[in-house]
Amino acid sequence: MYKFLSAIFTIGILISCQGNKLPIDSPRPVVDSLLSRKIENDLEQAYQKQSLALLDTVLMEWFKSIKPKDINSIDNPLERDLYEIFKLVYQPDDLLKINDSDEPLYSTESDYIIVQTQLQYLPDFEVYPDSIYADSLFVVHDFRPAITNSKSKKVLYLTKEYELAIKHFLNPDNSRLMTHYGRSKFLRNRLNILLSHNANFWYLETHPLINGISFDPGYQFACAGYELSYSIWFADLEKANNQWVIKKVECGGIE
Repeated sequence: MYKFLSAIFTIGILISCQGNKLPIDSPRPVVDSLLSRKIENDLEQAYQKQSLALLDTVLMEWFKSIKPKDINSIDNPLERDLYEIFKLVYQPDDLLKINDSDEPLYSTESDYIIVQTQLQYLPDFEVYPDSIYADSLFVVHDFRPAITNSKSKKVLYLTKEYELAIKHFLNPDNSRLMTHYGRSKFLRNRLNILLSHNANFWYLETHPLINGISFDPGYQFACAGYELSYSIWFADLEKANNQWVIKKVECGGIE
C-alpha cells in the first residue's frame, strides 16, 4: 500500500501548541478477541450455508452496535479539524467530487459502506503539492465520523474485532488469497471489498481510503492523501471563515 504524505518528517519534532492545537489523546482500543472469534464463526456459518439472510444478520448487528461520535463532544480543536476534513473528502456516493477525471473510478454498488476507524495525521508541517513520503505519522484511534453524505447506505465502522474476523474468514489458512475466492465472492453480495492490485491483501474499507492528513504550521492549509481504487490522490484544503474547503484535487500516482 502506498505510504502517505505531502510533507517531510523531521525526527525529534513533536506536536506543538502553535495555533492553539493540542496533542490528541488517542489510546489504542483493547481488542475483544472473544467477540472477534464470534463474528468470524457467524460469518463462517453463513458461508457454509450460503445464507445471505445469516450474512445480513451479522451486518445488521454490526450496524446497530457501533455508532458515530458526536463531533460536538470533541473538545480538541485539532481532532475536530480532522473530523471536518474527513467529512469533506470522504464522498463514497459522489466520487467525481474528489477526482479530476470523468469517471468515478470505483464502484459503490452496495447497501453498506465500511469506514476506517483509524486516521493518520501530521501536524505543523509545510504542505507541498507533490508527495514526499513520511515515515512516522500520528494516529487517531477509535475514529468514528458521522457519514451524512451517504444517507442511502448503512455505515459500518471497521473496528479491530471486525477487521480481524473478516480477514481471517477470507483467508483462514493463510494461503494465497485467490485460493478462497468463493469467500470473497460471498461477502461481495453485500460488501464492496476490493482485492489489492498485486493480490496480497483486501481493502475492506469503502473507498476513498484516507491515508493521512497534513497541516501547515498555522493550521490554515491542509493536504489529505487518499486511495481511490488503484490510484492515489491528494486534496488541498484551506480554512476560510473558520470552515475547511477543498481547493484542488489531483492524482499522485497509480498502483
